[in-house]
Amino acid sequence: MGENLLINVFETIGGEAMSSALREIYVPYNEEPFLTGEAGRPPTDAEVYLAFLKHVPSDRKEELRDLYRRLHGGAFVFSVTEFSDDHGDEATDATTVAVGQVVDGMLDYMFDFDYFQFNAEEGQLYQMGVDHESLRYTSITVYDPDGQTQEFQKWKARRRTPSGPEILWVAPGSGEYYFAVQNFGGENGPYTLVITAVEDAADDHGDNLATATGISLDETVEGTVDSDFDFDYFRFEAVEGRAYLIDVTGETLQTIHVRLYTSDGAAPENWYENQYRDDSSWGDRAFIEWTPLSSGEYYLAIDGAFGNVGTYTLTITEIDKDPGN
Repeated sequence: MGENLLINVFETIGGEAMSSALREIYVPYNEEPFLTGEAGRPPTDAEVYLAFLKHVPSDRKEELRDLYRRLHGGAFVFSVTEFSDDHGDEATDATTVAVGQVVDGMLDYMFDFDYFQFNAEEGQLYQMGVDHESLRYTSITVYDPDGQTQEFQKWKARRRTPSGPEILWVAPGSGEYYFAVQNFGGENGPYTLVITAVEDAADDHGDNLATATGISLDETVEGTVDSDFDFDYFRFEAVEGRAYLIDVTGETLQTIHVRLYTSDGAAPENWYENQYRDDSSWGDRAFIEWTPLSSGEYYLAIDGAFGNVGTYTLTITEIDKDPGN
């Protein structure tokens, strides 16, 4: 089926466009291991389709869309002329929306894309939600004017609620951005969307590395997860080879998610070793034993999972790993 799709795409868009699209898809994910030492992330269905759509000659775009709907979208045949589209399939045809405006839309068919343009302010937190139950959280995406996805660098949370997918996103700069609702396998039908600016609220601990609260060993610090999207960051000093016990205890917070970072925002290499509870365990208490591979400043992030809010305490202590103790 995949071979049949690619052969038909080649015959539809031509050799030059096919070569350009495949180069765009292939190169980034195969250069990454050489540049970072880590395995490259495979492209998603959406990225493959968008690469073909980007390089196809303008007079063949509708033919490519129809081909994708027939061969990738399901075993049925129809003509795109059967449908009228309420919002454009590309950023160039995007519908302009205001922050806070509720907009109605219709996913008319498989691979129907609806693009919206909005203006964002640097550093502002935005919540973007689509009320359409069958969409996955990957079916909504934020793009900058150059067509690059933004939420992978700046999103604070992505989830699928009972009413539809939702993103919380921080604008990296002021200007024009695009929000796309993309039907990659969900049911057709109407939806509503809204982009809202999240008001700043009093927060006991910062939401990122730069605003982390400093904590000393053996000090017990209280914290509160105020909302679904609240993250509490803490900063502490650790010495190479010494063992530390990180104890996060929920008081009214019923589920706890804990992550550890180095000063450059990466997880330490041995973060997943020797933990009584690893950072993916959703309980009301987390005991984490950790020995740094180098001395320096480290950061701890705490949030509630699955929409939980409440209070907790945090204590970091140095422990003796002698088997006799």
